[in-house]
Amino acid sequence: MPTIEILMTIAIVLYFVAFYIAKKGGEFWWTHIVVAIVAFLFDAYGTYLMWEIGVWEGIVDIFTIRFVHTSLSVLALLLFFVQAGLGVARKPKAHRWFAVKIFLPTWVVAYMSGFLMIFA
Repeated sequence: MPTIEILMTIAIVLYFVAFYIAKKGGEFWWTHIVVAIVAFLFDAYGTYLMWEIGVWEGIVDIFTIRFVHTSLSVLALLLFFVQAGLGVARKPKAHRWFAVKIFLPTWVVAYMSGFLMIFA
């Protein structure tokens, strides 16, 4: 079974690949959608595994890095739906703005908080 760290690293790389493909535009715009969905699937599975570990090891204290990290990860998953919704609604300016200012930064902070958790 792949580790959470590997799943999340693949997810973050794929999210940035999807962003790069979208910036390039052109006839393969649909590739951006496919890559983003695959990234989301890796992200969702990794977050699910984190949630399971947290539930079984008893996340109770809201001041633990594990709780903060898992909460940020769940928030990032929810923000993906906003991001996808803006794309489906064909709101390209809002879709780009939300990706750059909200979704990707939140995801990067969640990803980096995972490293804090590993090294703490």
